[in-house]
Amino acid sequence: MEYTFPRVNDGNFFEVISLNQKVLIVFSSPSCGRCIIAKQHLKDILPNFKDMVVFECKVEDAPNTVEKYKVTSVPQIKLFQKGEPTYTAFGILNSQHLYYDLKMT
Repeated sequence: MEYTFPRVNDGNFFEVISLNQKVLIVFSSPSCGRCIIAKQHLKDILPNFKDMVVFECKVEDAPNTVEKYKVTSVPQIKLFQKGEPTYTAFGILNSQHLYYDLKMT
């Protein structure tokens, strides 16, 4: 079963990254099998990041956001802190790699 996160789109993206101190956005597409794997790896490590909220952005629903943040492929993960992007990961990272990357930001 695919794990899902709350969704953001062009209409609420700025509000979500502005109102939350630490936000991780998973950019994905419904037809992307690799996105399912990336979300599962992220779900595996989330209990270690109580101060971070996670949202999913389907690229089809957010063309302006995708253009603004130069999302050219999925899956792509971006961490926003205080409304600014501070970390980007491309493709599938294993859970351990993603955990250590996020701990360092």
